Amino acid sequence: IVQSVPWEEAKFYAANQVADEARHVEVYHRYLTEKLAVNYPVHPDLQVLLDQIVEDSRWDITYLGMQILVEGLALAAFGTMRITMPNEPLLMDITERIMADEARHVAFGVLSLAKLYQGELSSAERREREEFVIEAIQLLHGRLLMDPVFERLGWDLSVWRPWNEQNAFQKGFRQMMFTKIVPNLKRLGLLSPQVRECLAGLDLGVHAADRGGTHHHQHRSRHRSGDPQESLRCSLCRPHAVYRVAAGARGSSRRCEPVSRARHPAHRPAQQRGVQAR
Repeated sequence: IVQSVPWEEAKFYAANQVADEARHVEVYHRYLTEKLAVNYPVHPDLQVLLDQIVEDSRWDITYLGMQILVEGLALAAFGTMRITMPNEPLLMDITERIMADEARHVAFGVLSLAKLYQGELSSAERREREEFVIEAIQLLHGRLLMDPVFERLGWDLSVWRPWNEQNAFQKGFRQMMFTKIVPNLKRLGLLSPQVRECLAGLDLGVHAADRGGTHHHQHRSRHRSGDPQESLRCSLCRPHAVYRVAAGARGSSRRCEPVSRARHPAHRPAQQRGVQAR
């Protein structure tokens, strides 16, 4: 992103972003290896997309792929992780700091690309960008299907892949991962009928994300109607529906348990929380 962008101010910002990303990689690597003692390889679909992004000689494709698509997905993922893992204070502190960086990266990508995409591209060039977006969406969607996770666990893909594709919670999760991407594609004029068709075909909730979220007065009715994105949003946002990972004895499996409002740390008296922490 430093070498490809054509003007000096953008190079300065891109250099800062490289430093940001180096810090992100280092801190998450240390957290995974020193705290959790695990380290997994990058998902094959994401690796393909990253290679395409950095190898393309057109600066705007690099920015579109990295700043809008990859960073947009990461920003949504970090936001979801912050909500679902409130009992991991170190991880939350790391993630909140990284989210501030990622939000700047995405915003800079939109600002950098807006003028070019809103009037300086030919029809053929715009079609090329739309085709790139469609391929990137397909790869990012594949990255969220978790095939390597199932394989590592020794689970039968012929069983768990269809489950993942059809499960309402997993659908809602994938839709939320694209809520930062779709509005920015619209701002850049790239939310074409072809791109919309791709998003709809992958059940990524293009219409909800296109509206920039659901208004409060629609929230309950859409949740009752079975909309997977709203079901997930409700399960993450309402205190009485927070889920935690409960670890049993060493060697036992982890499981998700609903945490009542009274049991959730945010709703216990400060003195009680301090005693438990000690």
